[in-house]
Amino acid sequence: MIQHRKVHGFPVCHYRMEFALWIRKAIFEEDFDALAIELPSSVRKGYLAAIDRLPYLSVLIYKDHKGDNIYLPVEPCDPMAEAVRSARERGLKINFIDLDVDDYPTQRELLPDSYA
Repeated sequence: MIQHRKVHGFPVCHYRMEFALWIRKAIFEEDFDALAIELPSSVRKGYLAAIDRLPYLSVLIYKDHKGDNIYLPVEPCDPMAEAVRSARERGLKINFIDLDVDDYPTQRELLPDSYA
């Protein structure tokens, strides 16, 4: 966890249950006023609707500025989904703060085992 004054940053590996559990625990054990999530505000409505459907899986499909489809899976094992779900349970304000850009790098990086 990265901490600076009243801002906490939680580095996670997406779609990893271990990180989802860690985030849930942190949200309920710490005193937060709001949650900032690394998604653009353009997906807010659809993402929150997908969270309402959990534990059923959803895939948001939206178009980028070039007209290409972007696919965003929303599943219960993802730490971002769990963060939003837990923040809603606690009544926290949820902010979607990522930039809505077309040329986001799609580089896959080799990550260690979640338990490492």
